[in-house]
Amino acid sequence: RHGLRYGTAAEPQEDTMDNVKCRSSYWNYCSFSSTNNCNHHEDVFLTCRPGTSHRHGFRLVDWRGATAARGCEGLLLYNGGTVCDDHFNMNAAHAICRVMGFRSATRYRNGLAFGTMQTRKTIRMDDVRCTSRTWSRCRFSTRHNCSHGEDILLTCHA
Repeated sequence: RHGLRYGTAAEPQEDTMDNVKCRSSYWNYCSFSSTNNCNHHEDVFLTCRPGTSHRHGFRLVDWRGATAARGCEGLLLYNGGTVCDDHFNMNAAHAICRVMGFRSATRYRNGLAFGTMQTRKTIRMDDVRCTSRTWSRCRFSTRHNCSHGEDILLTCHA
C-alpha cells in the first residue's frame, strides 16, 4: 500500500529512502537512495510476517573460511563474497558489526590476508557509504572495480 493513509502527523516525518530496488525478497538484496524527491502521498506501508527471519548477509571468517572467533579480525563477507574498501569508513564498520550482533567495530583495514580462500571469493559489495553507524543509513553497490587487495578485514567488539 502507499499514500497518505494516516492523515497529517503531529510532527512531520522525513522521508529517509527513495528508489528502493530489490532483486529478491530479502533486504540484503535491495539498494536505495538516502536522498529523495518524495511527497508523503508516496509513503509506503508494509506488513511483515511475524517470526520470519531477515538475514543481513554479513559474516566474518578466518583464513580457513570458518566463522572468525569473537573479537578477532576476520575477512568480511557479504552473501558469500568479499567487501571492497572503496568509500568504507568507521561508520560502515560500526554499522556492519552492529547488524551482526556486536556492540561496535574495533578497527578495519584492507588487504589480501587469507590467500586462495580469499581470492576464490567473488567481490560482492563496493562503494559502501554510511552517514551514521546504522545500516539503514548506508548505501552500497553490488558492482565493483576492485581487486582482492582492497577486501575489508574487520574486527568487531564483542
